[in-house]
Parts: sequence; C-alpha cells; structure tokens
Amino acid sequence: MRSHITQQIIFFFILFSIASVYIPGKGPDALIVALLSVATFLFGILGAYILQNRQTRLDNLRITLRQFDALCINIYHMSSIFGKSVQKRAQTLIANYYDSTIDHMAKDFSMSNRQFIELYQYVVDLQNKKMKELNQNPVLLYAFDNIMDTINEANKNRKSIEYMVRDTMLRFEWFILLSLYAVIIVCVFEINDNSITSIGITILVSTVNMALIIIIRSLDEMMWKEEKWTWEPLTQFYEEIDLTPYVPEPCVREGRLILKKGKKYRVAEYPRPYPDMTGKTVKMIVG
Repeated sequence: MRSHITQQIIFFFILFSIASVYIPGKGPDALIVALLSVATFLFGILGAYILQNRQTRLDNLRITLRQFDALCINIYHMSSIFGKSVQKRAQTLIANYYDSTIDHMAKDFSMSNRQFIELYQYVVDLQNKKMKELNQNPVLLYAFDNIMDTINEANKNRKSIEYMVRDTMLRFEWFILLSLYAVIIVCVFEINDNSITSIGITILVSTVNMALIIIIRSLDEMMWKEEKWTWEPLTQFYEEIDLTPYVPEPCVREGRLILKKGKKYRVAEYPRPYPDMTGKTVKMIVG
C-alpha cells in the first residue's frame, strides 16, 4: 500500500508541475494572498487534527485486534484439555470466523458475526456436553471457566472493533477539507507569475497538501501500512493455531499483500462481485 501512496503523490507532483508551467496566473494580488493565507491556516489546523484523530483510531484498532487474536489463541490452546476432537472443532470455528473477516472489507466487519456466534455457542454447549466431567474434575472446570471468561472478553473486543471500523470521517468533514484545498489550489495558481520561484512554490504547496489528503484517506480507510499491521499479524495468528495462513487473491493481485518466498498460503478467489461469496474457492500455493 505504501507504493500505491507514493505513486499517487508522484502522479500529482507531475500533474501540478505541468499545470504550473502551462497555466500561468495573473501574479500576486493582495486579496488573493490574504485568502490563501487564511485557507492554508485553516487547512493546516483541520488537516493536523484529522490526521491525529485517524492515527489514534488506527492505533487503537491495531491494539484491540491483536488482543482479540491473543484471546482466540488462548481459547484454542486451552480447549486441548478437553481432548483433540474439541480442540479441532474450536480450531475450525476460529478459522471460519477469521476467514470470513478476511473475505469481507473492513467496513463490513459485522458480516462475520454469524461465524463468531457459532464459536461462542459451541463453547457454551460444551458445558452441557461435559457437565459430568466438569463436576468431577476441578481442573476441567477451571479450564472451562477460563475459556468462558476469554470468549466473553473476545466478544467485548469484537464489539469495540465493530465501532472503530465504522468510525469513518463524515462527509461534511471531507467537504470542508477538500473545499479548503480547492481554495488553496485556485489561489496558488492565480498568483503564479510563471517565474521559477513562483512555479516551485505552486508545485510544493499543491503537492504537499495533496499528500496530506492522500495520507488522511489511507488512514481513514485503514490501509496505511496495511501489510505491517494487518497481514503479518494474521499470518502469524494462523500459524499459532496450527493452520496455513489464509489470504484473499485480490489483495495479492493489487500488491497490498506480498507473499513470502517459500511459505505456504491458502489463497481465496471470488468469482462473483463483492459481497457475494458464492462459488468461493481456496487454493494452496507457495509464495
């Protein structure tokens, strides 16, 4: 994703470079300069606030996701005390849930609720199935109580994640930010007298402010440093529950995820338009 952001910034740098040469303005004007100063000041304050807000949200989301991973890993390993069949079923249900969250976009995180409820219900039903053993074995009872506490905590984390992924920027925030940027662009091009200094300032102001907007957008869509905070931890998670990592083919194709050489992956392909998962196939490949 970092390369995509860089490519976008380079594209706008080239675009503004060409435009600043071939679209000269009338030169400095007191009213335009004053308007540019006000717009730049407001854009800087609003942009900095939004940038910090989006970064904080993403940091909190990262922490909560990794806590959720730890809780699920704990459920998987603690379930082994009830036997291999129970642990295998827990592993399958956990994997089904994670596979589903990966299949869907981040904004549709709640569409995987059914898979989590199946895992939750399995743990609850385990008490009825193992009631006799639990009453006779304090160790099993202690383990089951820990599993229940863990999955209840995981459910709370899941709800926090749902809130955070839905906490995107409002339309009026984008409108204000882009309107201020538009004013800045009009002003810098209007006072561009086609001198080398003026062209340089026009390119610099236009490109830097656009770069800020691009970064804010990537943070808001939770795609900033996506490989580091999403795909690498997920790969590690699958390995810690003794499964081959699961990845979506579109992310690999778009360069959002780079497969490590020599590592096995389960790659999901979707023949139908999102969010229709009908006909989904999973292939085992080696990076």
